[in-house]
Amino acid sequence: MRINTILRSVAALAALTLVLACSSFLPSAGTAEPAPTESIVVAPPTAEAVDPTAVPAAGALIRLGPGKFEQPIWLEVLEGEYHLNDGATLLTGSAVGVYTEDLAFSPGLRIEISEDGLVLLGVTYEAGSELVVDEGGTLVLTDGTAARPGLPPGGNAGALYREDFSANDREWEVGLESDESGSVTREIVDGQYILTATSAEEYFIILNSVPGFTGADFTLSMDVTVLESSAASGNFSLEFSLREADGISGRHYAFVFYNDATSYGEVWATGDYDSITPFWEGEPNSAIRLEPGVKSTIRIEAIGASFSVYINDQLINTVTDGTIPDAGGMSINLSLREPGETIKLAFDNLVITAVP
Repeated sequence: MRINTILRSVAALAALTLVLACSSFLPSAGTAEPAPTESIVVAPPTAEAVDPTAVPAAGALIRLGPGKFEQPIWLEVLEGEYHLNDGATLLTGSAVGVYTEDLAFSPGLRIEISEDGLVLLGVTYEAGSELVVDEGGTLVLTDGTAARPGLPPGGNAGALYREDFSANDREWEVGLESDESGSVTREIVDGQYILTATSAEEYFIILNSVPGFTGADFTLSMDVTVLESSAASGNFSLEFSLREADGISGRHYAFVFYNDATSYGEVWATGDYDSITPFWEGEPNSAIRLEPGVKSTIRIEAIGASFSVYINDQLINTVTDGTIPDAGGMSINLSLREPGETIKLAFDNLVITAVP
């Protein structure tokens, strides 16, 4: 196991700490605010609206709308308790700005869309839309229509998620970010997602969540081109992290490519370093060319306990492991080993398709 793999867990844990400031939500005029001791009765969906065999018992009721401050989504808890992905609990009457990746979609959760409408997980919902999360974690309109996460309006039937970066509708992170470890600039230019990173310390980790996607079984494909690099051979890595429970600080699968034409794969059963099980490490393959001017199409097939990794249709490795069967998030992460190294990459044509 490379030492940067060891240290990235520490850096990632610190970088992923999320602080959410919750404020009390004031009801609109004419709406009585429940007393602190008043019990909240949550009515289940009607039989005419939702198939009771597909949707679990009703859970919390929340309202989602466009963000009012820095965060892109405004969340209000109307009934019950709502638990964010970081474990924070919001009580009835709470309201807070959140990012899509902060939201947890537990079976039974009911969602109202605010009067301004909202684009959620790549789907545009009109004002007043009512949704419920079914047993499979799918958002279902109360007319029984399933809205698959990440599927843009008019997208291909087999696509769960498609991103060509012609716009930033899904709100990929952009702008300059810097600290004592280094700096990174993220921008969308000419239909590509461009990341430029410079390390100031050893083992600089750059984390990039795929906004609005959660899944378990799928095939992903993405074009990656190194535009500039001053990193020595073996000092730069590109990681695709799948089925994340809490980013790369929690359980996940990791498939990593280095600029010395090697790769490794591993699973984190928990967020602890001691839980890591490597599948392969440092195996060379001529298809891995993370060098300036070379475009690589990376494809990963995740089907149940089977994972296959390709670059430009050449098989890098395949593995069978059932440690994490559950759906989770995804991120695309970079690392630089030595201070003063710079890397500039272009990402494009991310397509995630359902498996038969």
